[in-house]
This record gives sequence, C-alpha cells and structure tokens, in this order.
Amino acid sequence: RLYRITVPPALGAAEAAAATPRTVLAGAVAGGGSPTPGELKLSLSFEPKAVGRVEFGLPLELSGVATTPNLRRLVFGEGLRARLAVSESTVQLGEVIVRDVSLPYTHEFTLISQDDEPLKWAIDSSALDGTGFSVPEGRGTLAPRETAQVLLHFAPQRPMPVDVLLPVIVDTHEFEPGANSYLCVRLRATAAQPRLEFDRSEVILPPVPLGHVSRACFFALNVGYDSLETRVRVAGDRLRMPLEVSFPEGRLVGIAKKRLLVMVSFRAQKPASFTTRLEFLDEDGYCFAIPVSATTDASILTTQPYVAGAEVGRLRWEAAELAEPRAGVAIRDLHEEEREAASPPRRGSTSPRRRSSTEATPVVDADATGAPAEAALEAEPSGARKTTGEATEATPSSKAAEERLLKLAQSVLHGQESTSTPRGSRSEEETTVAMAASVRAGGLLTALISSLVVALPSAGGSFPAALCASKGKAAIELVEVLSGKRVSIPQVAAADRKNAKQVARWTLGHFEALLSFLRGCGALLAPVKADHLLSLDDFMKLAEAGVGTIPSTAKGGRLSRRRIKSLTAEHTGAHAPSWVEVLFQVARALLFSRITPKAFYAQPFPLTMPDSALTALQREAPRAPTANAYSSSEALLLRWLEAHYALAWPDAPPLTIVDAAAALRDGRVFAAVISSHVPATAAPARPTSKGSFKRAAGPLATLSAAPCDEDGALSNVRAVLRALHELGVPFATSRADETDYAPALYGATARELLLLALHLHSSLPHLVPKTVITLAGGLHERVVKEIELSNPSRKPLEYEVRLDGAACFCLGDKTPTASGAAKTSLRLEPRTSLKVEVGMLSAFSGEMSGQLFFLSRGDGVGSSNASSLVFNLKAQVSFGQPHEELAFEARLYAPTVFQLTIAPPPQLARALEGGSVRVELYEDRPPLEAAQSPGSGAT
Repeated sequence: RLYRITVPPALGAAEAAAATPRTVLAGAVAGGGSPTPGELKLSLSFEPKAVGRVEFGLPLELSGVATTPNLRRLVFGEGLRARLAVSESTVQLGEVIVRDVSLPYTHEFTLISQDDEPLKWAIDSSALDGTGFSVPEGRGTLAPRETAQVLLHFAPQRPMPVDVLLPVIVDTHEFEPGANSYLCVRLRATAAQPRLEFDRSEVILPPVPLGHVSRACFFALNVGYDSLETRVRVAGDRLRMPLEVSFPEGRLVGIAKKRLLVMVSFRAQKPASFTTRLEFLDEDGYCFAIPVSATTDASILTTQPYVAGAEVGRLRWEAAELAEPRAGVAIRDLHEEEREAASPPRRGSTSPRRRSSTEATPVVDADATGAPAEAALEAEPSGARKTTGEATEATPSSKAAEERLLKLAQSVLHGQESTSTPRGSRSEEETTVAMAASVRAGGLLTALISSLVVALPSAGGSFPAALCASKGKAAIELVEVLSGKRVSIPQVAAADRKNAKQVARWTLGHFEALLSFLRGCGALLAPVKADHLLSLDDFMKLAEAGVGTIPSTAKGGRLSRRRIKSLTAEHTGAHAPSWVEVLFQVARALLFSRITPKAFYAQPFPLTMPDSALTALQREAPRAPTANAYSSSEALLLRWLEAHYALAWPDAPPLTIVDAAAALRDGRVFAAVISSHVPATAAPARPTSKGSFKRAAGPLATLSAAPCDEDGALSNVRAVLRALHELGVPFATSRADETDYAPALYGATARELLLLALHLHSSLPHLVPKTVITLAGGLHERVVKEIELSNPSRKPLEYEVRLDGAACFCLGDKTPTASGAAKTSLRLEPRTSLKVEVGMLSAFSGEMSGQLFFLSRGDGVGSSNASSLVFNLKAQVSFGQPHEELAFEARLYAPTVFQLTIAPPPQLARALEGGSVRVELYEDRPPLEAAQSPGSGAT
C-alpha cells in the first residue's frame, strides 16, 4: 500500500505559536525499505519554541482512497522550560589562519541558568580532540538566574574545515567523558594557511606606443601573516617580458598593515603583447600569483585606447626627426619626460648594496639549467641585485624620490594616468560611455568588413549580438577568407547538440581557436579572453560549470544573486570592447598589412596626376626609429591621402597629417581623394552644351570650408558617403543599408577614421580608368567597339554598367539620350565571357570624352564581390559624308537664288530639347578642274 502524508499539519493559532516551524517528517516513506514487511516507520522531530502543550492529528491517508477515521492518529508534544540556556547555539568563527597554540583565536559564549536551584555544569572537552578547539575552564556551578562566560580557544595546526558539537552536561557530581549531554553548542570554523590575495582577478596594463611606460597599480591583501617581507618574480622569459615591480609604500605586511600597494610598469622598443603571472612568495616558498597582461605597438589601431584616455596636455604629436619629414609620426609623453628629468641619474656601479623597501624589485626567474625559481631565490644573498637581463627603475635614493614614487602610484591608482580599473568596477555612467564607444566602433568595423570582404550578419540586434548569434562562425569565416588558411576548430558531438552547456563549451572552444590563430598571424590580443566573446547566456552557463577563466562559486548548480550581478557587470564591461579589439586586430594583421611599399607603389594612380607628384609619392623614405604613432602601413595610407589632397586642391596649403583624428574628422580630405580619382563627383552643375548632357552638380561640388563647425563637418561626411554610394562602393554593411554613418564618423577616433581611409584605398584605385577607348567617325555615323569580359571565378559577377560624359556615347545599338547617364545591368555566369558593345553616334563634330563604368554589385555570398572597372571614352567626330546633296545649273556670272531648308536630325533635336542653335556656313570650294568639267555645276 502507498501512504501519503500532508506536511505541514493544520494547527490553530495557539498551537502554531507553541510548535516549532520545523515540524517535519524524517525517514523513509516507502514500505519497500522497512525492517518488517508491511511495516512503515515514521520519525517526527519536535523542537519547541515556547513552553506549552501541542497536539495535532497526524494527516495520514491512503493514496486514492477516501480518508477513514481508523487512520487518524493524535500527536502530543510538550515544551518544557529549559534549565540551562546558551547565548548562541552555533559559534561561527569563519575562516581563520593556521597558527601556533600559544596564540589561539578566542571566542566567548554565555551559559544562563533558568533553574530554581543551583545548577552544576560541565563541558565534555573530549569531543574537541584533534579539532583545534579547547576550553580552558570547562565546569562550574550556577546560582538561579546566574550567567557564566565560557572561553573558547581555537588554534588549528593544519588547513581543514571544522564542524563539531560541544556537549554541555548538567547535574553531575563526578564528570565522566561521554556522559549524556543536556545541550550541545555547534562550533564551526575553516582553518587555512596564511596567504596573499589581490583586489582584482587580473592586471591589464594599458596598450602604449613603443618607448612609452605603461603602469598599473593594485593591492596585495594580507590574510593571516603577522609579519612578511614580500618577494616577487615574473613567470616566463624576463627578456621578452620586461616587467618592473615597485612598492611605493614598502614591502612589509603584517598585523598593522593589511594591504600592500604594488605598481607594475612596462616599457619596450619592439611590438609585444603577452600575459604572464606575477608571483609573490612568502618565507616558506608559497606562491600567490596574479595574471598581468601588457601590450605595446607602433600602431594607432592598437594604442588608441591609451591615446584617447590620456589627460589633456600629456601627449604631443610631432613628425619624427629625420631628413625626410614624412618618414613617421612620433607621440611624446611629456609627463614621463618631466619625471625622468627630475629623477636622479642611474647609478653605474653594480656593487652589492642594501635595497630600499620602495625601489623597483628585479624580477626573478628559473636559472638557465631549469632549476626551480624557489632554489634560485634561496641561493641569492639577501639584498643582492641581479643584473643580467633585468631592467629596473632608478633606486629612490632620497626621501623626495620616495615621495615622487608614491605620488605617481596614487595618480595611477586613481585613474589619472592609466585605465587599469578592474572590469566590473566602473560606474554606470562610465559603462554607458564605454558601451556607446564600442558600439560606434563596432558599427564602423562591420561596415568596412562588409563592404570590402564579406557581408557580416546584421540580424540579432546591436553590435556584437549578430556575431555571437552565429556562435563565432561569421568571425572564423572572415579570418579564413582574409588569411587563406583554415582555422582548426573543435567539433561538437551529435549527442551534445541539444545540451546547452555542451554547446556553450563548444562555442568557447571556437573562440579560443580563433584567438590562437590570430595571435599566430601577429594580432596583439593577449588581454582578450575567449570567455568575454561569448553571449551573456553562454557566459553564465560556463560560470556555473566552472569552465573557462571564471572560477565557479555555484552551490548546488546555481549562482548566488550577488555573483550573478558581479558576472553580469563584468560581461557587460568586457564583451563589446573585446569584440572591438578582435576586429581591429583582424584589420591590422590581415587588411592593413597588405599595404606594403611594393604593393603600394604598384597600384594604379589617376591619369591626371603629374609626374612630379607621382614620383614624390612613390619615393620610399626610411622609417624613423622614434616613429611610434603609426605603423608603416598606416603611414603609407596617410601619405596616400596627402598626395591626393594636393592633387585635388593644388591651390590649398600642403597637408601634413600628424593627428589623424583632427585632420580627417571634417571629411574634406576624404572628399579630395574621391574627386582626385573621379573628377565628375566634384563637377559643378552645367546646362546643355555642345555634345554634353545637362547634368546636376556632383555630390562633392559644394563642401563646407575649413575650419568646419559640427554642422559643416556632418554635411561634408554625408556628401562623401553619398558620393561613394553613387560610385558603387558604399561604406555600409550592404547596398540596402540606409544607416547614417556621418555622426559616427564625426565622433570617431583616429583608428576608426582610418577604416574609412582603408575603404577608399581599397576601392578607389579600381575606379582609375584602365585604358582609353577611341571611337572615330563622321557626323551621324554609328561606330561600335566591343569589350570582352571574362569571369574565371566560381561565382557569378554582377555589374551595373553606367555611361557618363558626352551625349554621343551609347551602349550597343541604343540611341544616345540627353536626359542623363545611361545605365544598365549585366550578369556574368561562372567560367564564361561576355562581349559588351559601346558605340558613338554624334550630331556634332569635334572631340568629346566620357567614361564607361562597370560597377560591381556582388554581395560576396550569392555573387562575387569583384572589382569595379572604368574605361575612358574618346570620340573623334569629323564632317564625314554629306547629309544631303543639291544639284542645279546656272549661267556664268548670273546669280541664282534657291531656298535651303535646315532641319536638325532626330538625334540633334533630342539633344537641343527645345533650345536654339546657331548655324554657321562653311564654303568648301571644289578643285578647279572639277568645276571646269563639262556638265558640272557648283556644289
């Protein structure tokens, strides 16, 4: 039979007040495990909260059978007044440190007599053997209503958790260990070794230009050490990771000093990005490590966060000091130069001396034989300095130097000179600003990649939700297309596809493989974690499972509310910036790296560029060793902008781009580059004239003059974007994308503006005419030539064919029109070729020009994203054959009058569009012998 018990029972108000709220049923409720077949034993627990009697009916009934009176049983209980009470039934000491028995932790609790007679009590200390707890005074007699203080000692000798019951015995004349206890006090504690903790999980130094010092401060927290002089080392090759560690407030921690201020600094003259462990050691050789990530580079794509976060007046942009002034741009740190000038000179002596407690500590590593670092530390004399391969700061030899170091550390700690704030600790306003900047940069990166390489997914909300929705597939395909190599990614088992946590682990493996591949391609992504590339749902799933770099604190498979809030704040602050850094490094390593001197000088230049300007642009200059603002690819790109600016506006002052953000924000430089390649974009409006269309002004015909205010700059940038769209090379995620990128570009940083510059550099050279197609013929004579296009790819090609220029040009056998440029579209299937006819039919004589555009309309998915093609057209129109012949006879010296009707041909009538034309007469005299021949007349 199956029984069902309803819990809790229904009690009255008085009974509920007297009964315990923990009235529960303990024991098995299934008959199969009972000692006797057909017998079910139930255990009831009763813990009274007040003095009084309690009774209730046991709610027992047969499952599926109506309740019968025979099954009803009454349960009685009585709460008696306690003779002895205790102030706290559970003593929680929390986490304590292993220490000597002579210095125990202490705690007191109170015993309260509630009896009417004197009460003898004793504590059974035998239950405390081996736990570290002890009771110095464990017995006594209490008068009625008297209290006694019981002192507990706790001195653990090894790390362990302790949970023990301390029995209290009453009414005993001769105490015997193990006697029945009247009550028990639960003692709980966790013994642990003394250790050092840190106020953050990792230290990320801001990325800096080459030669600059990157600093970050953090606190090492003392947990249990009475007195300790810390030692520090860097795990790994100290030559490749030259970190310096300083202790502005000294290296001692103890009872009176619970935290230690540590400053980490880094400087290098070559690009580097690494993550290593900074290890702190105590006197017993125990190691406490914290990850440290540092990055330095000569590229604004990497160092933009440092440049943007620097305080006003700290950095100075200037041309590098070389014979060729445009060899590079250097960023100087004026504050650091002043600090080094005020510091005492570096000592040249290497003799042993006592190290100051605040000086930079040389890092220690394993020796050349591979011996453990602990052994190397023990062999090193106290106060000795290692000099091989170690670079340290100058020793603070005076009180003033120590004060300067402490002031520097405090300024770094408060974010005045670095952005070493731990993730998740930003204010709500700072988080909002950072998120807006990341979304803006992500939108521009998505537009660049979609317009040049392959269309990234745009569904799924704001950046980078679309990238996360594809589980990293879109990012991996992008890297494979750009690198030409395959990224090795783990495969998910078919049985795990429906397991959300297994899919999250699989996605994490994808991102780890992607980051590893990019680092192998030269991307500086040491501070980026694969966990932060995950969506929030996957991030939380892996945090619960303890997978990845986030330690799990889940209890029972669930995270606490505080932990969920902390992880959410961390993910919010790191998710979008991590994706932005990944995409910028993809652009740096796989897109900008294609701008090499060899490829740069081999690209086509506009036919209108004078030889002197072309020679100056193609002259390779050495890179200055102090140029740390832009990489060689970025410097070539800026030089390309300067040359086309001078070509488009020769009367303007020469342009030298030092600070790219200040020079490019108003859009005038981009407009000059476009008009240099396609002059028609800047042509003013013109009426119908000889052989020309009636055309409107180009999108770049009217620009706001420099210096521009915000409205003028936005107008310029919108004109640039409109011109690119008309030329068939839009800066957008797709050709149907109607997003207004002008506000984002106006507020963009230097590296974000270089994205648009890269788009122009990759797209506009294809609009330079490949050759000149000359069409020669007479008036009203149709002349046709063929252009053969071939498609060697596996995808079809789609082009929009556009004619621009004189009205005499046409496509195929079509009739020229004067209403605007002729347009059509064509599709070229894979492995096929197609002949396109371009013709001329003119009603005017002379030379006329135009351009034939094949603008690519491929999206990179269904059709190839091919390059656009442009051809110059040149028409040479002579009089040709007579339109009409008139013959008549006349006598010599006798004037003959006849009427000549002049009617324009249909082509000319359409060109005039109701306007007037001036007619001139030219006399072409025939040869004399032809005029004297019999029967001939004048023509």
